Amino acid sequence: HPHTTYTDDVIMVHEILNLPMSNVEYADIYPRSRYVKHLILIRVFERKNNIDALSEKEKQKFNNVTKDEDEATTTSLLAWINWMNALHSDRWSLVSNLQQHLSDGLIILHLLDVCKHGVVDWTNNVKQPIRSSKDKSVNCKEIIAICEQLQFKVVGIDESVLVAGNKKYIVSLLKQIRTYYLTASILKCLNIQKTPSEIHYLDALVLKWSNAQFAQFRQNHAHDANIVLFGDENDAKALNTLRDASLSDCIYCLNVLSSVDEKFVNYQFVQKNNDEQHKIQNASYLIAVIRKLGFNVFVSPQSIVQCQYDAVLNIFCCIVNIALRQQ
Repeated sequence: HPHTTYTDDVIMVHEILNLPMSNVEYADIYPRSRYVKHLILIRVFERKNNIDALSEKEKQKFNNVTKDEDEATTTSLLAWINWMNALHSDRWSLVSNLQQHLSDGLIILHLLDVCKHGVVDWTNNVKQPIRSSKDKSVNCKEIIAICEQLQFKVVGIDESVLVAGNKKYIVSLLKQIRTYYLTASILKCLNIQKTPSEIHYLDALVLKWSNAQFAQFRQNHAHDANIVLFGDENDAKALNTLRDASLSDCIYCLNVLSSVDEKFVNYQFVQKNNDEQHKIQNASYLIAVIRKLGFNVFVSPQSIVQCQYDAVLNIFCCIVNIALRQQ
């Protein structure tokens, strides 16, 4: 109505359709609040969409079609999707499905370019926009060539498996791309003037720093009953590798994080127990603390508990960055 405001219209729709919007106050609604507008539209659609309910046969058909999508949206795969979207720029579209959106090679090429700017020859070696499957093959061949240049392990990976959207090989490539990206970030933080391809002792660099942090923290809190310490009561062993299975309970990472600032970790939420459920809880808490401190960490709690290298490296990269920020 020309003489009513947007707020008046919303209130009228609310009252006529009797929408359950008890959490939305009238004062929250104003002309440029697109989030409230979307909320209202969703509620209107739920109440008055005039779409017939699916028959049992249609429900069965729908479940068959979406079965693979459900499997693809596991926590681990969603972590990969969220990581790629966090690096997103206007140069490529957001990702919601690994197999569909990465098969043309363009997004993977953009990720490689983020890792090492200039590594992709966009003018001569890349086909965009995509007009045929042949263009996809050209792009995926370029991906393999760049990965070999960066010394990635690409045995068994060729353009055909990427064009086909093979989830196993796509994740294998993404792990190596993210490891390269995180390594570059750590080297930058430590002011080391080398590329990730030239570094074969990253674990040693990270562990030298983290073991020193942990040793100091353990010395200061050896008799503090409120602190959950890594290792046995009389054993202050240092880690030798980021693939150490003892990292699965996340207590070492939480202790190193506490060494930066003791206020970061509340040990009331930390469990020292070999039970899988408690390890998952510790990993979830660790991720939550890092995110609360303003750092993006896109790994699943399960991947940390399983001590997957790229997930553990992601956590240590964040902790190193947090420590440098504090300094």
